[in-house]
Amino acid sequence: KFAAFRRSLAACAGGDDAEVVGVHDARSLCAGWSAGLSRAAGDVVVFCHDDIELLVPDLLLRVTRHLERFDVVGVAGTDRCVGMDWSEAGIEHAWGAIVHDPGDAPVLCFYGAPGGVDAAGGIQAMDGVFLATTRAVAHDVGFDATTFDGWHGYDADFTFRAHLAGYRLGVALDLPIVHRSAGSADEARLRYHLRFADKHAASLASG
Repeated sequence: KFAAFRRSLAACAGGDDAEVVGVHDARSLCAGWSAGLSRAAGDVVVFCHDDIELLVPDLLLRVTRHLERFDVVGVAGTDRCVGMDWSEAGIEHAWGAIVHDPGDAPVLCFYGAPGGVDAAGGIQAMDGVFLATTRAVAHDVGFDATTFDGWHGYDADFTFRAHLAGYRLGVALDLPIVHRSAGSADEARLRYHLRFADKHAASLASG
């Protein structure tokens, strides 16, 4: 999977060098992303799964352009975070698109797109399959590998805390990605709920 990802990235880098930091012994995604951040050299950093295929020839240019407007950029998310699964708020609050293809048949999941622009702003939480940000933001928000010591919840925790800290989150609509697997929640859901129950209750009460 990692080799296939590197080939995909090379095809989309537009001839530019992109540093790739593979973390192959992580106990959790939070731990892996923390290790990757400590080893990466660039000021712009992208955290992503290794089972994705990137499909744009000018990926780095598009990511850089989005980061001029947003502090954290993803490919799918919500403008109303009410739980660990960013889509729990409903389709009317969802933005972005992604193709899930575990190997049997590809499924396009289209969530929403505002007219006339290439990104949706006002986002509160995003999927962790692909997240771009800066080193400074990543260090400031951090990844909680103690609470989220598995493979789920890390993305909603990181992005929602970034939102609460005042950072601008955006879902890019021009970064098509194929995800070669489908996720499932684990006990991280309870931990996430305990951390943000009051914030989500306030969001629901506000309508």
